[in-house]
This record gives sequence, structure tokens and C-alpha cells, in this order.
Amino acid sequence: MIKKITKKVFNYYWKTLASMVSRVLSTVKTKSTPSEALGKNLEKSEEALAALNNAITRVRRNEFTIQANAADANRDALYRALALRLESDLLCYYNPQVQQSAKELYEIIVNIGRKPKSSNNDESNQLANLFKKFDERLELFRNNSIEDIYNNLKIAESEFLDIQEKVIVNYKEKKIIPSVREAADNLIDQINEKLFSRLNMEAEDKPGQYDEAIALINGIIEKTENVQRARIARNDSTDEPVETPQENELQQV
Repeated sequence: MIKKITKKVFNYYWKTLASMVSRVLSTVKTKSTPSEALGKNLEKSEEALAALNNAITRVRRNEFTIQANAADANRDALYRALALRLESDLLCYYNPQVQQSAKELYEIIVNIGRKPKSSNNDESNQLANLFKKFDERLELFRNNSIEDIYNNLKIAESEFLDIQEKVIVNYKEKKIIPSVREAADNLIDQINEKLFSRLNMEAEDKPGQYDEAIALINGIIEKTENVQRARIARNDSTDEPVETPQENELQQV
């Protein structure tokens, strides 16, 4: 049996999804001799994959999306800098006041999240929580080295939210984001419910004919989803293809 693609693992990781599906489709074509019915499902899957790739291209070329990505990278860097600065101040044994202030503030940032969240909305919620708790402890900022970083992080978040609002308006006008989500969902449904169902059916009717293809497909999906779960666990927004040399995939299943 073929392992179905887990939809929630690829939320916002559309490029990774497209790359994985491309390899799955290539495996079906090169490691089996598709029947007419399976060939039609392959064709439909390739059309769904092309639709997702086109949607991804539109998003990446969007002017406001480029600006939002840059603003997001800026606030990510400042968030990490804030955490690192507090970690550094924890070592200021020669200045107990700075050390104690850093300790109290660092406990807040650890509870909220040592790293920025992967989802833009989740990160904004994370920052809103951070600002609320930090602003309640402004007395800890006196004689503390994090004040500039913290103020710049606030500015960066404000700039990101301004650009994000433009992105949302632009998306609503051009219906880009819905089309990406819909394209991704449609692709996964097409693969899981149509292509894999047909392939499983034919594999039962013709024992042994599709064993290699199914083993490779399961290896590709398992490898990619494991990497994705690790990315999500560490709040890594990297959306890059997960490559496994084809000649080693069977050994890793």
C-alpha cells in the first residue's frame, strides 16, 4: 500500500510539496508501465502539479510578497538577536543588576518561544505577546543592553504588519493566496484519492508489477515528511526540496 501525503505537513511549504510530487510522478512513469486508467490519473496529477507551480510563481513574483519576505527576515533576525543578547547578559556576573534583569526577561522569551514561529500570523501573535509582557517590565531595561534591539524589533514588526496588510489586499484583488492553497489541496487530493487509489488497485490485480515503484514512492514521501516535521518542530520556514538520491531510496524504505 502507498502512504498517503499528509496535508497539514505542507501548510505554507508549497515548493517542497511540488518537488516531492514531481518525483513521485516521475517514479510512477519510470518504474512502472502505467495502464490507460493509471495514465489518465497521471495526466490529471501533472495538470494539478502545473497549477500549483504556476500559483507559486505568481506569489513569488508579487511585489508586496517580496517586500513582506524581506520584512519578515528582518524581524526574525532581530528576534534571534534579542534572545542571543539576553543569553549573553546572563553571563554578566560582574554586573548582577544586568544579569538579574536578563534572567527575568529571558524567562519570558523562553516561555513564548526561543525562536520565531514559522507561520507569519503565529509569529505576529508571538511578538504581540512578547511586547505585552516586556512592556510590563520596562524597569528591567534600565542599564540593559537590549533596549535598542527591542525597540528595533518593535519597529520591524510594525513595518511587517503594514506590508502584510498590502499583501492581503493585493491577494484579495488577484486571488493569489486562495489559488495557491486551493492548488495545493487539489494536488494532494488528486494524488491521494485518485492516483494512489488507482495504483493500489492495479498493484493488487498485478502482484509484483508495481512493488519497486510503490517502495520508492513511500520512501520519497516518508523522507520528505520527516524533514518537514523536523522543520516545523524547530520553526524553520525553509521551503526547499528534500532530495534523496534515487538509487538509495529503496534502501531507506
